[in-house]
Amino acid sequence: MRVFFDAQTFMRQRTGGISRLFTDLIREFDADPSLGVEAQLPFRLSNNQYAARDLAYRGMRVTPAWLPRGVAYAPWWMRGTGPERGNSIVHHTYYSGRFLGSSKAKQVTTVYDMIPERFAGTDQFTATHLDKRDYVARCDLVICISESTRQDMIAEYGDVAAPVRVIPLAVQPGFAPDKPRLQGLPADYLLYVGARKGYKDFGLLPSALQQLASDHTTPPLVVVGKPFTTEERADLAARGLADQVQQVSLSDADLACAYANCTMLVQTSRYEGFGLTPLEAMASGAPVVVENASSMPEVGGEVARYFQPGDATDLARVITEVLDNEGLREELSRRGPERATDFTVAKMAQRTADAYAELLD
Repeated sequence: MRVFFDAQTFMRQRTGGISRLFTDLIREFDADPSLGVEAQLPFRLSNNQYAARDLAYRGMRVTPAWLPRGVAYAPWWMRGTGPERGNSIVHHTYYSGRFLGSSKAKQVTTVYDMIPERFAGTDQFTATHLDKRDYVARCDLVICISESTRQDMIAEYGDVAAPVRVIPLAVQPGFAPDKPRLQGLPADYLLYVGARKGYKDFGLLPSALQQLASDHTTPPLVVVGKPFTTEERADLAARGLADQVQQVSLSDADLACAYANCTMLVQTSRYEGFGLTPLEAMASGAPVVVENASSMPEVGGEVARYFQPGDATDLARVITEVLDNEGLREELSRRGPERATDFTVAKMAQRTADAYAELLD
């Protein structure tokens, strides 16, 4: 079966989880003919680092700096390669209305999360997902990356006419234990990775560390992401944590090393469509502490340790539980990579191929 992937995410994202998802899928379909998917990319220019690097064998090139994005992102992406009726599918990679035309082929969309809908009207999240509702209404198959996302979609949109399949994301094989230590990081450290604003609830972590400071020796905190804002630095100083928290920016390769050598990963986010960060940490052998909310239990299972949503005191309790129990840390480090084997690229590609096949039956 021929599956045409549109250009949307590859033009919108230089890096990011969505473009990583589709780059991985296309490479796996190419590498394993038994999946029965002939992946088609009716474009050769991309703003995306993953596509330019990992799909270069397909002739993918970086969009020239002189070419306006609006030109490269134009809706003529499918001219001359239009999917025929029958054994063809168009898999949309994002939600711009200009790409949701009347196609002769079956149309598929993937729902990554319902963050704009869940946090609409608040200061927790101000972006949109464009015409996602129209995609869900008009496509022939809807894929959700977690059961939590599927339930939230139905709660927001009501019953969906098309079949809905839950296909979890996959962890990259580069995330594994026994990576070398990074120079400049402490011997022991807690790790936080990613954005910190809004629903990410990063402020819970300094609050928890402040509660621990009076009666517990806590390793320093390494924060991977953008530099701290003036407000964040002032808050850390006011809590007496300025010397205990270190911000760094890391490449994917160095991030894998940071995961593999941390005392534990702590993620405070109250909502995630899937939870790729804790999965990467578990694959790397890191104990993981996450909020007991949204998709986190689907990813962490019985391996992650959970704190109550929005509760810094409970977060402090769980951090202490893991820090004070060496046997528990060793068990979580051993079980994490085992848990991650449920979320491989090969399994994601097989589940996706099976969903395509059902659509064409």
